[in-house]
Amino acid sequence: MFEEKFLKHRETPIALYGLGIQTKHLLDKAKDYNIVGIVANDRIGERVYGNEVLAIKEIEDKAKIIIIVAQTKSVKLIYKRIKHVEKKGIAIYNISGEKMSDDAENRYESMNNPYWESTYAQLKKEIDRHDIISFDFFDTLVMRKVLMPGQIWDVMARELDAMEITHDCDFKTERMKAEQQLREQGVLPAIEEIYKVLGTNIGLNEQWSQWLMNKEFEIEKKYVVRRKCLVDAVEYARIQGKRIYVIADTHLSSDQIHKLLLQCSITSIDTSVIFVSSDLKKSKSDGSLYDLFVKEAGSGNKLHIGSNRHTDIEIPALLGIDTYFVMSAYEMFKESTAGNVINEARNINDYVVLGLFAAQAFNDPFSLSLSKGKLDIKSMYDLGYYCFAPITLEFAAWMFNTLKDNADSVLLFSSRDGYLLYNIYQNFRLENEHLNLPEAVYFYTSRRALTVAGIRTEEDIKAIVESVFSLSIGNLGEVLEQRLGVCFAKDTILNRALIAVTGDEDKTRVVARVLEYKESILKNSSIERMNFLNYIQSNSLYSYKKIFLFDLYTKGTSLIKLTQLMNREIELICYSLKDFPNDLISTRENIKSLYDPNQSNSNYWFEKAYQLFEVIYSSAEGQLERFDDQLQPQFVPLSEYNYPYIKEAQAGIADFLNQLVSVDASWFSRSINLTMADSLSRLMTAKYSIISSDIHLGFTYYDSFASEKTTNIWDDII
Repeated sequence: MFEEKFLKHRETPIALYGLGIQTKHLLDKAKDYNIVGIVANDRIGERVYGNEVLAIKEIEDKAKIIIIVAQTKSVKLIYKRIKHVEKKGIAIYNISGEKMSDDAENRYESMNNPYWESTYAQLKKEIDRHDIISFDFFDTLVMRKVLMPGQIWDVMARELDAMEITHDCDFKTERMKAEQQLREQGVLPAIEEIYKVLGTNIGLNEQWSQWLMNKEFEIEKKYVVRRKCLVDAVEYARIQGKRIYVIADTHLSSDQIHKLLLQCSITSIDTSVIFVSSDLKKSKSDGSLYDLFVKEAGSGNKLHIGSNRHTDIEIPALLGIDTYFVMSAYEMFKESTAGNVINEARNINDYVVLGLFAAQAFNDPFSLSLSKGKLDIKSMYDLGYYCFAPITLEFAAWMFNTLKDNADSVLLFSSRDGYLLYNIYQNFRLENEHLNLPEAVYFYTSRRALTVAGIRTEEDIKAIVESVFSLSIGNLGEVLEQRLGVCFAKDTILNRALIAVTGDEDKTRVVARVLEYKESILKNSSIERMNFLNYIQSNSLYSYKKIFLFDLYTKGTSLIKLTQLMNREIELICYSLKDFPNDLISTRENIKSLYDPNQSNSNYWFEKAYQLFEVIYSSAEGQLERFDDQLQPQFVPLSEYNYPYIKEAQAGIADFLNQLVSVDASWFSRSINLTMADSLSRLMTAKYSIISSDIHLGFTYYDSFASEKTTNIWDDII
């Protein structure tokens, strides 16, 4: 990834900002580049990874590019701290190769679409001015949970293929061909006529043709959803005493349209006011259906409301009928800031996901008016539904297919960010026993608990202390307490800032001081280890053939330490690996990852925003500290997230899943384009969305192991 993004700058003087392990990996990869130094806010003058650490002022005359090598949550803060060097002609990039700027995530060139000026209030005023109101049907009163109308036949083809029916022909092509044959004969086809021709073309008898026709209508019923705002307009017109009609060019009959209306709980329209081309053999396209409507409706000012600019606006206008245009959900999607995501859809599985997205985001034809084309995220529920659900369900489907036929094994969902996925997994497993998935345990664990339980020798203590010297944030004593399990608050040598530890002599003194606590450290570790192992035994984990561990996004710390603690091989299930390859995980053996870890530092949004996922997936409990003698988990004080907010986002994710299951019971057997799912999660940024000011309240974040103060991870990343 680095080579791809920075190859053209190979000869340019480059400084790296940051002292973390990623900087070391980057230096190893970039030996042929003109790296002129490491820049940081502390440890100035020390040598780190073979390079002297320089202050930002010292680099101004040496570098033409600064690359910020840091966690996503810190990048914006660092940029604000050093952006003054841009005046010196220095360009600043993040590790993904994106040039930094104050508004990089907020920039969106509005298309100034005149439609954004349309409002529901305007529509009601138009209704007030007229006596007779007619509505288009598909994409106006109702929509389908697919992105484009013809995709309903892709859905049907997918179902028929799964049933091994019509497997020797391309159903969608034959379905379209049959309808086109009738149109070429001058017929405005009804669904019965289409399937009669289709049956003849592909050699089906009348019974099978009838079955296929009924199947199409079943799918229509399953995928149809009302557009609430326009149904409200129908009710408003009815209350105002207006006469209401539905006018549609469609192969469905008025009786079938009526059934779809009832399916959507639209009960105030009966078949006598439904004018459809298949019944009447007249078309909106040539105006003949409108002529009949005018004659049947009689005198009075008429307003037609529809989503097709030609057949719903231009044609009736030529006949003296007033019109009002409302965008279809698909067109709104295309014209919105989210529109580029459509280009990433590859198959019907992708389009169904986008259809469910659009059915919520663009159901209201006026939802983009105030935001001028930006997605409107009003609540944590919206955030969960729009941005977290698609990628969550892609991971779940991948996980189910990866782990099937492992009934004699167990999958451990690490606390806390395994909580939501544990619940999704358990519900799915109970309903799909035939897949022989592993049993599941919501497994209390943390880096702190595993690290302390893993201390057995003086060498272990030394290794932990020496690892702390690579950190630059926090209090030395507090960081050591988290990793060694004993308190150093009263120790004047250890109770100081990490950045105050300088030079080899000082570090040697720190190690020696910590070893004075060796007896206490080893005694506490022995107790914590025994309690942790007893907790493991209480879950009978040693009885399983295989043990899988879910860890969202990891360097491998928990995997390696749990493997050592249990003395058992454990396989990792994760979204992705951090800094792969690293000192803990150098190969993909026993590693199962949704994202390709070799593409680390890619432009995938998940890797930039994984801490937001950690929060959204979490439980109401705090971070595990240790187990007590009764094997009850003890949590780090004040480490709980703002769970009422999180719960609302989780409800949005659950509803998306329920919507998907309602239209596709076999969703888990299908894959969607990961790039598309990742792009949907990126819509949470201000570049693409108007976001409620309350949402950031759901993202207070505290990681005691990193010895960080409570922060708001939303503010840091978004």
